[in-house]
Amino acid sequence: MIIDKLGSTKKVVNLTKNIFNYISQAIVGKALKLHKKQASKFDVANTGFKDFGIGTSEVIQYMMTNFQPPKEYMKKFLIKIASNEIVPIKKTFVNFEKFDNLMTLEGGTNRGFTGFSQYCAPELGLVVSLSVNDRFMPEIDIHKLSCHPHGNKLVDNVAMICFNENMFTVATIKDGKFNKIVLNNEPYLIAFMDDRIHIGKDAEKLKEEYNSFVVSDLLKILKTPSKDLKADPKWGFQISQINDETVLEFDTFKGRRKASPTFLFAFFLRYSVKIIEVISGEMPKTTVIVSKNLNDNFRQQLMASCKSAKINPTNVQIHEYKIVEIKS
Repeated sequence: MIIDKLGSTKKVVNLTKNIFNYISQAIVGKALKLHKKQASKFDVANTGFKDFGIGTSEVIQYMMTNFQPPKEYMKKFLIKIASNEIVPIKKTFVNFEKFDNLMTLEGGTNRGFTGFSQYCAPELGLVVSLSVNDRFMPEIDIHKLSCHPHGNKLVDNVAMICFNENMFTVATIKDGKFNKIVLNNEPYLIAFMDDRIHIGKDAEKLKEEYNSFVVSDLLKILKTPSKDLKADPKWGFQISQINDETVLEFDTFKGRRKASPTFLFAFFLRYSVKIIEVISGEMPKTTVIVSKNLNDNFRQQLMASCKSAKINPTNVQIHEYKIVEIKS
């Protein structure tokens, strides 16, 4: 498709060999051009040969105790710049939890990561940036939000939904600061009864008398592979597998119903943003989902739940820490 777009007048050489065979030529060619020593009708994209990222002490511990391909480690980074991204480049986030130990990490496709600079973010609302210049040198910068050209408006009208093991909390961020907690330590329970949807503590009140109406432990169900999921004797609902997918069956005010965990989890997300809309008078511009032990499958399910909840996926961020990434 790229070749077609270039047109018949362009000469294209399709390299099917190992790209690392051409690294030396690429470096020399780019160096000569930057120093204006040699003109060339060909350009070499400014992409590097190392991956960079910012990790916490937990990430360092994870890398030391879990042997994984480098790309898996990168998924744990607070922010990252991959070797195939064009430099110069800069990525930024604002922290809403304190970090006593942040480390700049570098690594490559065929080797692990090493740390070379140590920092901290001892207060909330700091702007943390990782950049790589056109000579592939990384740099980290940390400063107060008030010192940024856009000030506190850089992070405004944000919903932060924190999913812990047994409870979830929803807070709003206004003008770069935590504004208020709109939901606090709500359990993962949902029930369809009395012509309405009951969520969290509201659904918990129904559990003793109407257990078959209440679906609980949704986060646990969502994160557990269907082949490993086992029913809890305390559950009033039933689980089954259809085409290797988990399906939950429960009572509702309209009779017996079946639904996927992803579909039901969407109600928690929709409920969270709607409460913020009622309180603040507007929908959040950005929804940040925070949950530990993220993996690809869980991320995909969260995004599927956002879609079911009619939350624009381009306005959704999913992190393991309380940070808001700033889109450039």
